[in-house]
Amino acid sequence: MVGLAALNSHAHRFYAAFSQIDIRPDKGTIEIIHRLSTHDVEDLLKTELKQVGDVSDEQIETFLKKNVEAHFGLSGQETGPVSLTWVGYEYAADNIYVYQEAKLPASGQGYTLKNRILFDILSQQRNTVNISKAGVTNSYIFTASSPIQNVQL
Repeated sequence: MVGLAALNSHAHRFYAAFSQIDIRPDKGTIEIIHRLSTHDVEDLLKTELKQVGDVSDEQIETFLKKNVEAHFGLSGQETGPVSLTWVGYEYAADNIYVYQEAKLPASGQGYTLKNRILFDILSQQRNTVNISKAGVTNSYIFTASSPIQNVQL
Protein backbone atom coordinates (compact mmCIF):
# COMPACT_ATOMS: atom_id res chain seq x y z
CA MET A 1 0.00 0.00 0.00
CA VAL A 2 2.89 2.37 0.77
CA GLY A 3 4.39 1.70 -2.68
CA LEU A 4 1.13 2.66 -4.36
CA ALA A 5 0.95 5.89 -2.37
CA ALA A 6 4.52 6.73 -3.37
CA LEU A 7 3.76 5.95 -7.02
CA ASN A 8 0.68 8.18 -6.94
CA SER A 9 2.64 11.04 -5.39
CA HIS A 10 4.85 11.10 -8.50
CA ALA A 11 2.02 10.70 -11.00
CA HIS A 12 1.65 13.47 -13.52
CA ARG A 13 -1.88 14.81 -13.97
CA PHE A 14 -3.30 14.79 -17.45
CA TYR A 15 -4.99 18.10 -18.29
CA ALA A 16 -7.77 17.42 -20.77
CA ALA A 17 -11.35 18.23 -21.61
CA PHE A 18 -13.45 16.39 -24.16
CA SER A 19 -16.28 17.76 -26.28
CA GLN A 20 -18.64 15.77 -28.45
CA ILE A 21 -20.51 17.61 -31.21
CA ASP A 22 -23.30 15.62 -32.81
CA ILE A 23 -24.70 16.96 -36.07
CA ARG A 24 -28.38 15.94 -36.19
CA PRO A 25 -29.89 16.76 -39.60
CA ASP A 26 -33.00 14.74 -38.63
CA LYS A 27 -33.67 17.21 -35.80
CA GLY A 28 -32.04 20.23 -37.47
CA THR A 29 -29.74 20.66 -34.47
CA ILE A 30 -26.18 20.54 -33.25
CA GLU A 31 -25.89 18.88 -29.83
CA ILE A 32 -22.75 19.52 -27.76
CA ILE A 33 -21.55 17.76 -24.63
CA HIS A 34 -18.41 18.94 -22.83
CA ARG A 35 -16.81 16.58 -20.30
CA LEU A 36 -14.61 18.43 -17.81
CA SER A 37 -12.63 17.02 -14.92
CA THR A 38 -14.29 17.91 -11.63
CA HIS A 39 -10.87 18.57 -10.12
CA ASP A 40 -9.96 21.04 -12.90
CA VAL A 41 -13.30 22.86 -12.54
CA GLU A 42 -12.76 23.09 -8.79
CA ASP A 43 -9.31 24.63 -9.39
CA LEU A 44 -10.81 27.11 -11.84
CA LEU A 45 -13.61 28.01 -9.42
CA LYS A 46 -11.11 28.65 -6.62
CA THR A 47 -8.98 30.81 -8.90
CA GLU A 48 -11.84 32.81 -10.40
CA LEU A 49 -14.28 33.18 -7.50
CA LYS A 50 -11.66 33.65 -4.77
CA GLN A 51 -14.25 32.33 -2.35
CA VAL A 52 -13.58 30.32 0.79
CA GLY A 53 -16.12 27.64 1.68
CA ASP A 54 -18.92 25.96 -0.21
CA VAL A 55 -20.12 27.16 -3.58
CA SER A 56 -23.83 26.89 -4.40
CA ASP A 57 -25.20 25.00 -7.41
CA GLU A 58 -26.40 28.33 -8.80
CA GLN A 59 -22.89 29.81 -8.52
CA ILE A 60 -21.41 26.77 -10.24
CA GLU A 61 -23.90 26.88 -13.11
CA THR A 62 -23.49 30.63 -13.60
CA PHE A 63 -19.72 30.22 -13.54
CA LEU A 64 -19.69 27.27 -15.97
CA LYS A 65 -22.08 29.00 -18.36
CA LYS A 66 -20.00 32.17 -18.44
CA ASN A 67 -16.72 30.29 -18.79
CA VAL A 68 -17.80 27.82 -21.49
CA GLU A 69 -19.58 30.52 -23.53
CA ALA A 70 -16.46 32.73 -23.37
CA HIS A 71 -14.05 29.96 -24.34
CA PHE A 72 -15.95 27.73 -26.76
CA GLY A 73 -17.54 28.94 -29.98
CA LEU A 74 -18.44 27.96 -33.50
CA SER A 75 -18.51 30.42 -36.37
CA GLY A 76 -19.50 30.05 -40.01
CA GLN A 77 -16.88 31.54 -42.30
CA GLU A 78 -19.67 33.12 -44.36
CA THR A 79 -22.42 33.59 -41.78
CA GLY A 80 -20.56 34.47 -38.57
CA PRO A 81 -21.11 33.10 -35.05
CA VAL A 82 -23.45 30.18 -34.47
CA SER A 83 -25.71 30.93 -31.51
CA LEU A 84 -25.12 28.19 -28.92
CA THR A 85 -27.87 27.73 -26.34
CA TRP A 86 -27.00 26.73 -22.79
CA VAL A 87 -28.94 23.58 -21.85
CA GLY A 88 -27.40 22.91 -18.45
CA TYR A 89 -24.83 20.85 -16.62
CA GLU A 90 -24.65 17.78 -14.42
CA TYR A 91 -22.14 16.51 -11.92
CA ALA A 92 -21.04 12.86 -12.02
CA ALA A 93 -18.27 12.17 -9.47
CA ASP A 94 -15.03 12.73 -11.42
CA ASN A 95 -16.57 14.66 -14.30
CA ILE A 96 -18.86 17.58 -14.97
CA TYR A 97 -20.93 17.46 -18.14
CA VAL A 98 -21.97 20.71 -19.81
CA TYR A 99 -24.69 20.69 -22.47
CA GLN A 100 -25.23 23.15 -25.31
CA GLU A 101 -27.22 23.05 -28.54
CA ALA A 102 -27.82 25.12 -31.66
CA LYS A 103 -29.90 25.15 -34.78
CA LEU A 104 -28.08 23.37 -37.58
CA PRO A 105 -26.77 26.07 -39.91
CA ALA A 106 -26.85 25.72 -43.69
CA SER A 107 -24.17 23.40 -44.99
CA GLY A 108 -21.72 24.17 -47.75
CA GLN A 109 -19.51 26.55 -45.82
CA GLY A 110 -16.48 26.16 -43.63
CA TYR A 111 -16.56 26.71 -39.89
CA THR A 112 -14.09 27.92 -37.31
CA LEU A 113 -14.15 26.27 -33.89
CA LYS A 114 -12.61 27.91 -30.82
CA ASN A 115 -11.91 25.80 -27.75
CA ARG A 116 -9.99 27.52 -24.95
CA ILE A 117 -11.84 25.78 -22.09
CA LEU A 118 -9.58 25.69 -19.00
CA PHE A 119 -6.61 27.24 -20.83
CA ASP A 120 -6.65 30.21 -18.43
CA ILE A 121 -5.36 28.14 -15.51
CA LEU A 122 -3.82 25.09 -17.16
CA SER A 123 -1.08 25.90 -19.65
CA GLN A 124 -0.68 22.20 -20.55
CA GLN A 125 -4.39 21.77 -21.27
CA ARG A 126 -5.29 19.67 -24.34
CA ASN A 127 -8.91 19.65 -25.45
CA THR A 128 -10.28 17.05 -27.82
CA VAL A 129 -13.37 17.77 -29.90
CA ASN A 130 -15.11 14.98 -31.78
CA ILE A 131 -17.57 16.03 -34.47
CA SER A 132 -19.93 13.23 -35.55
CA LYS A 133 -22.32 13.23 -38.48
CA ALA A 134 -23.97 10.25 -40.18
CA GLY A 135 -21.72 7.73 -38.45
CA VAL A 136 -18.47 9.54 -39.34
CA THR A 137 -16.40 11.17 -36.59
CA ASN A 138 -13.59 13.66 -37.05
CA SER A 139 -11.37 14.56 -34.08
CA TYR A 140 -9.55 17.82 -33.41
CA ILE A 141 -6.99 18.60 -30.70
CA PHE A 142 -6.85 22.12 -29.24
CA THR A 143 -3.86 23.43 -27.27
CA ALA A 144 -2.73 26.82 -26.02
CA SER A 145 -0.82 27.28 -29.28
CA SER A 146 -3.75 26.15 -31.46
CA PRO A 147 -7.03 27.16 -29.77
CA ILE A 148 -8.83 27.88 -33.07
CA GLN A 149 -9.21 25.48 -35.97
CA ASN A 150 -11.15 25.14 -39.21
CA VAL A 151 -13.69 22.30 -39.07
CA GLN A 152 -16.36 20.77 -41.26
CA LEU A 153 -19.90 20.11 -40.13
